[in-house]
Amino acid sequence: MPDVPLIGPVSAPELHVMTFNIRRRMMHLTRRSPDRWHNRKALLRRILRSEKPTVLGIQEAMPDQMTYVAESLPESYLSIGYGRNPDMSGERCAIFYDRDRLQLGEWSQLALSDTPDVPGSRSWGNMIPRVV
Repeated sequence: MPDVPLIGPVSAPELHVMTFNIRRRMMHLTRRSPDRWHNRKALLRRILRSEKPTVLGIQEAMPDQMTYVAESLPESYLSIGYGRNPDMSGERCAIFYDRDRLQLGEWSQLALSDTPDVPGSRSWGNMIPRVV
């Protein structure tokens, strides 16, 4: 039986915007914890295939998780955003959008620090780089 969407695809000029915290992997989680990626990923795919949001923001996604999200969305979706490390790798907060509905004009990513244009920069007590 197909999943019934909560909102589902919408027609222009409406936008369906979703956010999903992928949740970085934490070694101390128990095997049955609902926060473990292994326990969450199938449900994420079902939700995305049912909802088909026009715009999807994701948080704390590692490269393999980014690939999984991209494969869970229709081929018309593109993503923007790069990893928060100095070499732009690693965990990211990305935005996926349906290019059949939207045209990207421009975008930028900044570090939440005293030097926002320096990838991987930290300040203000952040133990790890934060991005916006």
